[in-house]
Amino acid sequence: MILLLVICISILFYYFLFRVWIYVSEVKHRVRIESAIRENEENLRITLNSIGDAVISTDENGNIKRMNSAAENITGWLSKESLGKSLTEIFTIFDPSTGVKSENPFLQIVRSGKTLEISDLAILFDKKGVEKKISRTAAPILDMSGKIVGVVIVFRDISEKIRIEEQLRQSQKMDLIGRLTGGVAHDFNNMLAGILSASEVLELKSGNDEKSMKFITFIKDTALKASGLTQQLLNFSRKGVRVSENVDVHNSITMAVDILRHSISPDIKILIEFNAVKSVVSGDASQLQSIILNLVINARDAMPDGGEVVIKTGNLILNPDFCTKTGFTIDPGLYIKISVSDTGSGISDDLKSKIFEPFFTTKSAGDGTGLGLSIVYGNVKDHNGAIEVSNGEPAGTVFDIYLPVVENVVWKKEKDSAIITGKGTVLVVEDEFILRSITESILSDLGYRVLIAENGEAGLGLFSSNFHQIDVVLMDIVMPVMGGVEALKLFKQIDSSAVVYLISGNIENLEIDEVMSYGASGILQKPLAITELSRVVSEGVLRKTGIQPAE
Repeated sequence: MILLLVICISILFYYFLFRVWIYVSEVKHRVRIESAIRENEENLRITLNSIGDAVISTDENGNIKRMNSAAENITGWLSKESLGKSLTEIFTIFDPSTGVKSENPFLQIVRSGKTLEISDLAILFDKKGVEKKISRTAAPILDMSGKIVGVVIVFRDISEKIRIEEQLRQSQKMDLIGRLTGGVAHDFNNMLAGILSASEVLELKSGNDEKSMKFITFIKDTALKASGLTQQLLNFSRKGVRVSENVDVHNSITMAVDILRHSISPDIKILIEFNAVKSVVSGDASQLQSIILNLVINARDAMPDGGEVVIKTGNLILNPDFCTKTGFTIDPGLYIKISVSDTGSGISDDLKSKIFEPFFTTKSAGDGTGLGLSIVYGNVKDHNGAIEVSNGEPAGTVFDIYLPVVENVVWKKEKDSAIITGKGTVLVVEDEFILRSITESILSDLGYRVLIAENGEAGLGLFSSNFHQIDVVLMDIVMPVMGGVEALKLFKQIDSSAVVYLISGNIENLEIDEVMSYGASGILQKPLAITELSRVVSEGVLRKTGIQPAE
């Protein structure tokens, strides 16, 4: 009996130990599972926070279960405050073209049961109401049975990418338009050069005939106006300042404002604040004046009932990041900032990307050419600068222009504008018959012997047989059969001391340094006034004879 009792107690004791062992094992197993779950959760959290894309996941009801740090940054919501909230409260997107709210991705997934690949652009407003441009995709979360138990959304902020792409498209479009307008302007300039030269010859030969002078003046003035428009087109299309001088921006602003004060309504006040210590840039004074004139005229048109235009300057150092963000190819360094602001109605966001396009205007037909701001854009780019447009506070528009300054200033002496006669032989190579004939007539009247050729090949033939007599060559660049640059190289092979001036209606599209390296004595812009032509030929003859003209 006692033995049986001992056996029973032993069995119970070992059974108890066995149950304890099982319990301990289960606890350890559960601890290991919980530890593994926590480790997996931590690994998932670290992984999600390490990727660049934003991730949000929901439960079967569309409430947020998880959000990584990238999603926090884009939405402006912290993960801890978004958990349990409806996805629509945190992630509401809009169609960028219509502004209409898009369907909730959760509902789209639940309805279709498929991964939602969305490649188009969407607009998301963060917690503070800041607009973000995003791309996104969404997919269902399935349990073991294939039932949808949630949705995961992956998205990224592409606002900066869109901005850079838009700047690239704008730059490419402006370059293309520039090439097209430059080509048209080049041909138009050739025709104007003939008209202006002919009118100047008639003006010199008319003497005191007032009736003739009246009509000659009409012709000349009309051609000059057309030439001005052509030059504006060329200024827009040009790729960079080729021949420049030191220009004080403050002087250019002052001169432009003096002109404007006599041509705009007295209801519009122009205020100037010169704060820049360094105000000299390398460029073209007329182009700088054109920038101010066009911006103020643009401001005037935005204030039909009057207002105020403020022109400010200041110096600042641009860093590489800022230079990149402007969308222009500019280098870091010391700049002068020119701000032109008005109190008008401002410019809407959808027009800001178009205002610098040639012929774009919001004015009625006949009220403007639409070239003003495109000329500003071209001139600023021409001076290795940048321009930005923004809305003023509380109203109006602000144009900020950044131009690199010249620190060691050297001023050039003004050239004489008198007509200079002379002696010598000049070879004129020009494919346009009218220009060729008029140039021959002008040079003959100035006292020179003139040889003419209609293209580079014909000019080469004349030069090879007469190079010992020819003092100066005036040669167009763009010609059939053989162009001016190719002919220049061959001329210099025959006579390395040849004085050759190249002429073009669009020198801005030339690689000036490269052309000059072939031995050109200079590059001249059509149309060429008689005073300029006489000066160039006179200097060329003196250079050929070894005597340098006085500065």
